[in-house]
Amino acid sequence: MVDPLVDAKREFERLGLDPRTCPIAGASDGAIPRLIARLRLLSAPQRWRDILPNWPAEWDEDNPETWTRPQSQRGAHDYVDFPRGPIVSLAVPGTWDEPRLDSFVSTAIAARHDIYGAGFMSPAFGPNATRTAEVVLRRGSSEEQLSAFIEWIDVQDNVELSGVPRRPGAPNVQRCAYHLY
Repeated sequence: MVDPLVDAKREFERLGLDPRTCPIAGASDGAIPRLIARLRLLSAPQRWRDILPNWPAEWDEDNPETWTRPQSQRGAHDYVDFPRGPIVSLAVPGTWDEPRLDSFVSTAIAARHDIYGAGFMSPAFGPNATRTAEVVLRRGSSEEQLSAFIEWIDVQDNVELSGVPRRPGAPNVQRCAYHLY
């Protein structure tokens, strides 16, 4: 089975869109395959506003800072109160479960990375699919500590950096979630 998120990322890139800036945060059943089918009919270049139905009028595509709302806790693995630590988003094999993620975090801590918590942001679609996990660094972590952690991730097997949803010293707002139906 082909991972629909990998196909979507590939189509975004083909259309000249940076998947790291994708405002899509959730989708109902069947929405991603429908989006991929629609994307395959388009030619490059495209803008997010062009491919996402019902783009909110108050969002200025050229100013992603308008895509914000007060920051909320991202899961049990995140801080409850402000300030919160930086977050690194990872693509991991669909076979990973909580014990495997805990083992990854233990290895990171043993390598002297200051981790607060980690959790999955997507379900497992199967052994051939990828799964999204987040790792939260301790509050007060610096850009240098974040960079060192990212460099460490780059040499780990079966783990790929997906993005950095929250950087050190980020304001207490987060990007709004765009949901596909």
